Amino acid sequence: MPKEKSPLCDLKANHWSLTHWLTEGRTREGLDALVQNMPQDWAVEGQIEQGVDSQQKLHAQLYLRTPQTRGTRVAKFFPNTTILVAENKFALQNYVHKEDTRVAEFKTVENRSPQWHVVRDKFYEWYVEKHADKLAFKVEDEEKLKYWDIFIGISLEDGMNIDVIGVNPQYRSCIMKYWYNMIRRELAKNPPTSVDICLDKTNPAPSPGGGTPPRKKVVKAFLPKE
Repeated sequence: MPKEKSPLCDLKANHWSLTHWLTEGRTREGLDALVQNMPQDWAVEGQIEQGVDSQQKLHAQLYLRTPQTRGTRVAKFFPNTTILVAENKFALQNYVHKEDTRVAEFKTVENRSPQWHVVRDKFYEWYVEKHADKLAFKVEDEEKLKYWDIFIGISLEDGMNIDVIGVNPQYRSCIMKYWYNMIRRELAKNPPTSVDICLDKTNPAPSPGGGTPPRKKVVKAFLPKE
């Protein structure tokens, strides 16, 4: 589970574990108000739980996603909350939805009209999670845009207002040009199961069936399981 680091003011991250204790007059309605006041490009999900220790305190166990943000800024929006950096976002997502201590689900809250950089980061998170088997191979520009359009379509059906971002020529150009840079960045941020992959931007591996790739660099990456 997330490991605490100190001091909070020195930490910058994208994924956070929040434990908000519903004690000493703090209520679910008060927590709802904190969530509604957080920045538009933040998103939170989780549940209300009953503690399993001797005191069995009622609390909210939450997963917060932000752009690169300092822990002290998170603390300003979530006072009286235990804040930890999430070292494995996939494990944290499972942890905040575990059934054994659940009292009530906390509805996922996120901005439905996010900015470009939020959509871009979510796209690469989605690609690395759903298409880990393809990371060892070169991806042609046409195929990159195919995955981008699939992601935009899924997001639109899920209620996100990102159709204009999806067809913007500048954003589509960024997806093609910086593909390997963003994949490497996503892998560095979130590393679950290990596999050897080639992500050298100057010499990526060929498509499947193209023979043995000349690898100038092999990165020991960690990828989520399907």
